[in-house]
Amino acid sequence: MVAEFIEPSAIGRRRILVGLSVAGLSFAAIYFGLFAYIKSLPACEGLNWSKAVLIGEAVFFCAIAVWLIRDIWRIIRSGQHPAPGANVFFRPRIVRGWRLALEIGSRAIVVGLLAWSVIEFAPMVEVYATKASAECNA
Repeated sequence: MVAEFIEPSAIGRRRILVGLSVAGLSFAAIYFGLFAYIKSLPACEGLNWSKAVLIGEAVFFCAIAVWLIRDIWRIIRSGQHPAPGANVFFRPRIVRGWRLALEIGSRAIVVGLLAWSVIEFAPMVEVYATKASAECNA
């Protein structure tokens, strides 16, 4: 069997670099800016900010899950990984067969874990936040 490869394009490399740059800058701004501000607040005042951050994390997890589901669908339709037209930085080998099934299965497991974390922890956070706000108001 002859190995097949997907050639990277200049625009695909640019998209990857821009995406990583935006993600890194967003992470730095949130971690060093927002979290430092929340830690400087008194406990009762920082509670609403903490709830907002946790809700934002849940939305982020849902967005990642949707992106992975879209990627899984593209892989299934094309029968290969990476899917045709995928943004790649290096020259990856095209995978088919049982390795493709492993790729799809691993991504499906990650989607399941993201969904489980949002479903399991969101109500728990709300309960503790309500208890803490009741203590602050008392």
